[in-house]
Amino acid sequence: MRWLQDLKKQIWFCAALGMVLTSAAFSVFQIWYRHWVPWLFAAAGAAACIRYSTGYGDRRTRCASGIFAAAMSSMFLVGSRITVQPPAFTGISKEDFFPFAGLTLLLWSAVLSLLRFLALHPLPKGKRPPVPAIRGRVASWIMWSAFFVLAWLPYFLIYYPGLMTGDSFACLVRAAGWAPINNQQPVCYQLFLRVFYWAGSLLGSINRGVALYSFTQLVLMASTLGYALYWCRRRGCPMPLLWGIASFFGLNPVYGKYAVTMWKDVLFGCAVLLLTLFTADTVQARGRNLQTRGGVIRLALISIAVAFLRNNGVYILLFTFVVLMIFCRARIKKLGPVLLAVFALILVIQGPVYRAAGIPDNRFDESAGVPLQQMARVAVKDGKMSEQERNFLNRMIPIEIIKESYDPFTVDAIKFNHKFDYTFLAKNKLEFFRDWAGMVLKNPKESVIAYLMLTLGYWHIGTGNWVVAAGVSPWGDETYGVVPYNLFGTLTGVNAKPMIQEWSDSLERFAPTGMSNNIGMVVWLTAFLALYALVRRRYDRLPAMAPAAALWLTTMLAAPTYCEFRYVFSLFLCAPFLLFWTFSNKTLEDSER
Repeated sequence: MRWLQDLKKQIWFCAALGMVLTSAAFSVFQIWYRHWVPWLFAAAGAAACIRYSTGYGDRRTRCASGIFAAAMSSMFLVGSRITVQPPAFTGISKEDFFPFAGLTLLLWSAVLSLLRFLALHPLPKGKRPPVPAIRGRVASWIMWSAFFVLAWLPYFLIYYPGLMTGDSFACLVRAAGWAPINNQQPVCYQLFLRVFYWAGSLLGSINRGVALYSFTQLVLMASTLGYALYWCRRRGCPMPLLWGIASFFGLNPVYGKYAVTMWKDVLFGCAVLLLTLFTADTVQARGRNLQTRGGVIRLALISIAVAFLRNNGVYILLFTFVVLMIFCRARIKKLGPVLLAVFALILVIQGPVYRAAGIPDNRFDESAGVPLQQMARVAVKDGKMSEQERNFLNRMIPIEIIKESYDPFTVDAIKFNHKFDYTFLAKNKLEFFRDWAGMVLKNPKESVIAYLMLTLGYWHIGTGNWVVAAGVSPWGDETYGVVPYNLFGTLTGVNAKPMIQEWSDSLERFAPTGMSNNIGMVVWLTAFLALYALVRRRYDRLPAMAPAAALWLTTMLAAPTYCEFRYVFSLFLCAPFLLFWTFSNKTLEDSER
């Protein structure tokens, strides 16, 4: 390694290499030297990273960082070749090897530099808080929760009775009994909404019922984040970081609007955050917390919330439980039966109990979005398929209809076409997967392109889409009596809605705050946290990332559209707490000593 140390002293060599690598990186984004001032600053930063990271790390750190950098470079390269408007994939050629290699080396040095900086500057330890009595713990939880309630209350008043989209009304009409309950939307969520519909009937207005729901959801979301902040403080989180997290959620209009939006994704996000914190505690306690009645009850309640608020929640639980059993295998004989019992209870309710109640199963095509999209693209591109595969596809939906309605960035154009026979698909699942596999094998290029375009926003930093609801959007032509009313303006005489919108737009235009709402950014941040835990051998921090990882994986397997913020809202709620937990040097046991 002596030659690396000598290389590190060659400042001009580092500067030249930084310029070369930055040029390669810029060519990935097809900007080259048209903007020479940003390039000059980028080259200087690259040179500094190269010099700072040269010779750092053991073999594990360098190899893991190199793989991570190559993955990120691939993400930028492939993502830059896909355009949403107009829909296109321009492809990759041999000429892209130099830009790819240059960007990989540049990112490699940046990642190593960040790892070295974090190793030399660990998260400062907060003052060890005394173990409060039960009354003190509740008071701390209430204090943080009240902060969020007060911060988000103006959104409730401005957007009274709440924000709603077509999915909101799809749940509300079933909760009201105007349409039969089914499992396309979570059954328990529809039943939960029914309580507020009945309350609105008693109060004389559906608006009041919706408002009561919005305020209840606001309090539940505030309580969840309040508990998460209290959880961090108990583990030694420094107060500046704690207030930074609180300000991020409390002052960001995205979360203020989500708190009053009638979407299952909001409460589901709260449940996933609680599962994340509980998973971290369970691994730290090596499963001892599940040998108490209180621990089992907490696990059961959190698991039921995760499983019954989103249809992919059961898969998230399965993945998380497997991870828990691996990391707590020393107590597997006592831990395993508890996890299996909770999981079995959920399966029984969602299976035999639902069927006994006459609730139909979730439509199969809801979880087959990626295969459907790949088959559709092969048909649109006149790809290779056997006569049997062609007949099956025509029976499911005529190929000429596919060519007319195909959209590379959403499978909804296929699934919700009136010619699509989802009943036939549900009755012929094995044939569907057999023909899908055959078409993929015969058309690998188009199948990969279809997958990349359908999932673009969930892995590419820079791809964005709409984030929040604009108001009360009708379902079809109906709002079913829900009428928006600016109660804040009536009470204060100030129309704050334009100010809120301008503030939201300003935060979105400003790159650092705008990227905080980018799905690709939070996905790669979580991946970096996993990398940090691996290279620092802090394996006990990894299980807390299991719910977020499972959510992302299920989204990548069944995403109906290319970039939907609310589908992965849970990741954004969990990210700041995972950030603290990964870098924290303290545990619950430390704070109780």
